[in-house]
Amino acid sequence: MYVADNASLTNVDGFSSLTSVGEVSSRMGEWGHLFIGRNASLMNVDGLSSLTSVGESLHISENASLTNVDGLSSVTSLGDDLYFTDNPALARCAVGIGPILARNEDDASAIGGRITIRDNAAAGDCTSAASVLQAFGVLTSADEHTLLAAVPLSAAPNPARSSARLSFALDQPADVTVTLYDLLGRQVAVLADERMQGSIEVPLDVSQFPSGVYVARLVAGERVETVRLSVVR
Repeated sequence: MYVADNASLTNVDGFSSLTSVGEVSSRMGEWGHLFIGRNASLMNVDGLSSLTSVGESLHISENASLTNVDGLSSVTSLGDDLYFTDNPALARCAVGIGPILARNEDDASAIGGRITIRDNAAAGDCTSAASVLQAFGVLTSADEHTLLAAVPLSAAPNPARSSARLSFALDQPADVTVTLYDLLGRQVAVLADERMQGSIEVPLDVSQFPSGVYVARLVAGERVETVRLSVVR
């Protein structure tokens, strides 16, 4: 899967339902490569928030405007190389790939090949694998110079029948908005829009929502996270 050389592309939100690219299997071995490169206007990869595995390599290179890869935080399996290079504005990797790098420290099978992280923004945590691991656990807000705990946004119960709660945590005060969208990108509800701090739970009444999959989006300073929520009857 190649997303490359799209000068005007600003996001990849159209891939919000994508959960895997290829696979690692005993029958076929490794297959499935994801390359995102040379997209001059691409600012984030939030649209990949449902992606959990890549059968072969994940390469993100030469995206001049890319500032973070928070949308990759759900990836738990990578059959081959992780390669993040030459993204001059990419200053934040800890939220997006910190989880899989930390997992790989304990179990090398999380990433099957080499890890190459270099030549990204000099002032940030995406200069090397070591810098990502060091920063994993906190997230710096460039606007407010605060530290936000990188506790992922989560939804429970999931699937939900009548009600659910969205949970996250902030070490320092931040202006927070939490919104809910359907898979067509239509805003369904604004669940929170205020200044918050600490361990937070946002209640969500889904009793009147049709069955289906929804996406909750958290914006807190520079932090942007999404989580999918299934509603069943």
